[in-house]
Amino acid sequence: MKKTISIHIKGINFLIEEDAYEILKNYMARLAEKLSNTKGKEEIIEDIELRIVELFTASLSSRKEVIEEKEVNETISTLGEPEQFIDEESEGTEQKKESFNQENSSFEPSEKRLYRDMDRASIAGVCSGLALYLHMDLIIVRILFILFTMAAGFGVPLYIILWIVLPTANSHIDRLRMQGRPITVENVREEVEMAADRMSKSSKNFASKIQRENVIQRFFGTIGKIISKGIGGFLLFLGIIFSIAFFIVVIGHMGTTPVKTDEGFLGLYNFGLLFFEDPEQLNFLWLSAGIIAVAGIIWLIASGTRLLFNLRYPWYRYLSRSMLFIGIIGVVLAFYFGSILAREYTIEKSIETERVASTEPFEIETLDDDYSIHNYRHNGYNQRHGKNYWLLIKNDKIEERGIRIYYEVSPDSLYHILEERVASSRNDRDALFRAKNIQFKIKQNGTKYTIPNEYQFPVSDKIRNQHVQVYVLIPKGKSIKVNDEIRYPDGEEEDWNSEMDTTTVL
Repeated sequence: MKKTISIHIKGINFLIEEDAYEILKNYMARLAEKLSNTKGKEEIIEDIELRIVELFTASLSSRKEVIEEKEVNETISTLGEPEQFIDEESEGTEQKKESFNQENSSFEPSEKRLYRDMDRASIAGVCSGLALYLHMDLIIVRILFILFTMAAGFGVPLYIILWIVLPTANSHIDRLRMQGRPITVENVREEVEMAADRMSKSSKNFASKIQRENVIQRFFGTIGKIISKGIGGFLLFLGIIFSIAFFIVVIGHMGTTPVKTDEGFLGLYNFGLLFFEDPEQLNFLWLSAGIIAVAGIIWLIASGTRLLFNLRYPWYRYLSRSMLFIGIIGVVLAFYFGSILAREYTIEKSIETERVASTEPFEIETLDDDYSIHNYRHNGYNQRHGKNYWLLIKNDKIEERGIRIYYEVSPDSLYHILEERVASSRNDRDALFRAKNIQFKIKQNGTKYTIPNEYQFPVSDKIRNQHVQVYVLIPKGKSIKVNDEIRYPDGEEEDWNSEMDTTTVL
């Protein structure tokens, strides 16, 4: 019966025989002594300890829980004796390498594994890892990936898959495994020295690059500062302009909408009352819009001030995030109450009335000469008649301008004038009710019919896409007079001009 003790190696607990522990302790002491003047001593010892943990773990099983002297000796044989490879007093560099190559042949190679090599990586180290694993030149591997991409198109997907699947070579042992080299003390020491050389060269190249790019960076840095201050001044200017507009339009209730009343033009809030049946919904939408506007103005002023004066106070970060959060809340509320209003326009209904059905042609007069040329012209601002408004509110009625007139082929031999009043709402009943409330009248004087350019509906109906369409139906091969000009059904004028005797046209 042998005495066992518990030890910890790199945070892993092992039960080991006392004699075996003394052998391992003596080995690590000799290794530390031989590495005392070696660069990267701590890294080498740490990697050796990691390798010992792997070898010890592999030797244990459910039936074997104690590390014996046999396992320790096998581990030392795998790693190699320190005196066998590190003898700085008796051998030169070339002699040591030759001796190592001869004696190292007795060691079994490590389990070869594929890793991503980030030391020579351009993107993710896939090509570099493959080059070490396959013992190929890195340039050749990269060229092959480019050729695969150009020829078959699977180079990029393959690279991405390997990027995701392959682990990174995080330790010197991983790099030895990637090359299939035995994990011995000497190989670990060489790998540490090579890593130090790579780090030194990388630092020198970086310093040289910094020196070369210093002048260019200063130039572009100056240009960047000028652009930054220009953007800051522009943002600050926008913030000031928007804040002035906010106080005038929103807080001052200035009449800025194209809706005219006896008292002047409506402000934005009163304009919103023409759409919302429930004032509370408008109040919430008004509040949401105000939140968005205030958050945006504060962000513009703060961002402009920071860029213009190159401020580096921590308050800007918290202020920006707060304004972003408040703005998002305002957008969500505005979207919600806007969607409530949008439902009022989901159903469209119309009421069609026939005003004229005649066997004889008649004459049409419109109050806008544009109707005699185009299929229809819906002018919101009719400057021709000196109207600088879209809607007129008078005597609790909304008056809107712009009648849509269509000239089409009659389905029979009669001349027709059809009037269609259209409105929208959230259901059929309300849409029809609003369509019936539209007041529009075509005036008759003998065979002459005057189509007005405006229609009215009650303010209580709110604005629900109310509009009027007039259909003038002309028998095929016939024409009428519109504003003292000959008018044919749409699409037939050119054919008729070439076939008909113009003396028969009224």
